[in-house]
Amino acid sequence: MVHAEVADVNILVTFALEREFAPWRALRTFRREQDTSSARLPVPVFCSEAGSARLRVAITGMGPQAAEQAMTSLLTEPPEVCISAGLAGGLRAQHRSGDVLLARAVRALDADRQLVCDSGLLSASRFLSCRIAELFLNSPRIIRFAWEKRRLGRQADAVEMESLAVLEAARRCGSAVLAVRAIADTCDQDLPYDFGQFVDVHGQPKPSRAVAAVARQPLRLPALLRLNRQSRQAAEALCRFLEDYVQLLPQLLAHPAEAPEGVAAT
Repeated sequence: MVHAEVADVNILVTFALEREFAPWRALRTFRREQDTSSARLPVPVFCSEAGSARLRVAITGMGPQAAEQAMTSLLTEPPEVCISAGLAGGLRAQHRSGDVLLARAVRALDADRQLVCDSGLLSASRFLSCRIAELFLNSPRIIRFAWEKRRLGRQADAVEMESLAVLEAARRCGSAVLAVRAIADTCDQDLPYDFGQFVDVHGQPKPSRAVAAVARQPLRLPALLRLNRQSRQAAEALCRFLEDYVQLLPQLLAHPAEAPEGVAAT
């Protein structure tokens, strides 16, 4: 039996870059939070409501340092749930571009730090199109070459840069935490350029640097266009998942053993 009661829940979702978030803005209306004289917002923040879920979406900038700095201001009123979302590089052959993965745990590539995601949030995804991955690696730099991705695939399913910093900060404030990524580049795919050179010290993209890199090495442009297409499709898949997930989550948190209304258990 499915009950009508649902839990009121505040959800913070973070992305590194606005282009990862863009497909979600096409699915629902978000309002941008405005700066005030007493509390300036250091990063773009958008809000919306999904049933009894109150959403805040923050664009932290790329990389662990940018993510950590952004979280200091985003947790003044800690949410019940914090989701680190975005794109990732696949490390194993079974993960294809566009696959949506949820991590059981996130580990730092260059340090002895690991965070286990909340099992209840993982379980809430069981009615949706996604996969549970054992481990995401968090790297301080972009992993560019296929040989390195395959080597890291002995340890983990995917590699990204921000979720450990985001979720450690949220966990310290008492939030339930989850890392969600869609695969952009696969384990057999070299990146055509060093994209770490295309952002500033705050993790913000600098298009002029990308233009200059293409001008210097134009033969790599087809690979860049392919990656852009994969990234756009992966972001669309990620945002479709998030749209469904945040609508189901309040009911699943209230009644974790039951299928939500209109969804058949599998």
